[in-house]
Amino acid sequence: MKRLLSAILLSGLIFGHTLWINSTAFYGKINERTVIFLGWGHRFPVADFINPEDVKDYGVILPDGRRVKFNPGGGFLETPFQFKQEGYYIVYASTKSGYYTMALKGGEIHHYSKPMDEVEGRILVSSFYQQFAKAILKSGNPSRGFDRAVGFKMELIPLEDPSGLKSGDFIRLRVLFRGRPLPFVPVYATYEGFSTRDDYAFATETDEKGIAEIRILHWGRWMVKAQLKKNPQGRMAKKCRVLSFTSTLSFEVK
Repeated sequence: MKRLLSAILLSGLIFGHTLWINSTAFYGKINERTVIFLGWGHRFPVADFINPEDVKDYGVILPDGRRVKFNPGGGFLETPFQFKQEGYYIVYASTKSGYYTMALKGGEIHHYSKPMDEVEGRILVSSFYQQFAKAILKSGNPSRGFDRAVGFKMELIPLEDPSGLKSGDFIRLRVLFRGRPLPFVPVYATYEGFSTRDDYAFATETDEKGIAEIRILHWGRWMVKAQLKKNPQGRMAKKCRVLSFTSTLSFEVK
């Protein structure tokens, strides 16, 4: 029984990894450079490497609205980047959707990257998952563009410009799912240096309009995470027990 419980807890840690976007500089003058890379795991700002094959979309929306896809290299999928326009840059990334199922068969725990209707044995855990991430970079003094949407299935939209925040301020964010406000979902936030473990500095939930309010407790780089878990319906109910979606937003408070 202890072994079974340990396996279930471990599966939550592994498949509870969070995706976020890092940058060596969130602000830059024209022609200055930064390096954009992905965060993956439980410890913000840097934890584990993500498998490049698990990444679906990775790129940036430029201030003029054009989208540029990244072709990264290295373990953190780092990408050198140059600020060439004044305005806000919306960096985005997403994982491929997939299934994870854990089953007990022949007295042994088995892990599968497939739906539970394709697995033999006693089903212990089964989920369908996908993650989305954004970061806001800035050059110059633009008047708009920080709230540009990528169009992800699940997305965080800031209602205030993060670049104008100071310690003690509040920022409101709207959580969207399939383009609609998502009410009453948990939202977590943390900043670089708060903890070396899987801890968050602030926790709340969205209101009936899908808006969450986060208090900025410290200057530095922040990551906000919203997480949705749903019961599957229709044909999906035969394939998994939980639908899990996560979306993050990264920015820097000066």
